[in-house]
Amino acid sequence: MKNRKKRLPVIIDLLTNKIIKNQEQLLRELELLGFTITQATLSRDLKHLKTSKVSTGSGGYRYVIARKLGETSDMEGFDGQYPVKTTIVSICRSSNIVIIKTRSSHAIILSQAFDEMSSNILLASMPLNDTLMLVLKPDVTGLCVYELLTSVMATDLVEPYRMALG
Repeated sequence: MKNRKKRLPVIIDLLTNKIIKNQEQLLRELELLGFTITQATLSRDLKHLKTSKVSTGSGGYRYVIARKLGETSDMEGFDGQYPVKTTIVSICRSSNIVIIKTRSSHAIILSQAFDEMSSNILLASMPLNDTLMLVLKPDVTGLCVYELLTSVMATDLVEPYRMALG
């Protein structure tokens, strides 16, 4: 476990500063830095860091570490939030459904963030490649939706859509 405390910041640094496409590549990078671990251990580390694979936009995928969507702060330590710059294209709400249009592959990451929350206003989140549908419990106010979104994403990403949330 003490080795894990040294290893996790290195993994964060590698995933933040390099395009890591798969676990084998990450294992090789760690080995070059003096960390010899099994694929199973690496898999547990990646799960602990709440990593996801996202599209690189050129047909491939890369690992990213969880950080609040839209925030740009880097390695001040892992804070359990998503490292993706501006991802929202639009947000609209109709009754108990909120539709969030995102950049390609970002809806899945955003959905994961909502699903991990214990929300008393959300019934379900359903992601597609670039669209996320949130199904809200009945009688949820626009302010509740705004607070839910800002708990997962940087406030400046959500603020332009505040009026659309009702």
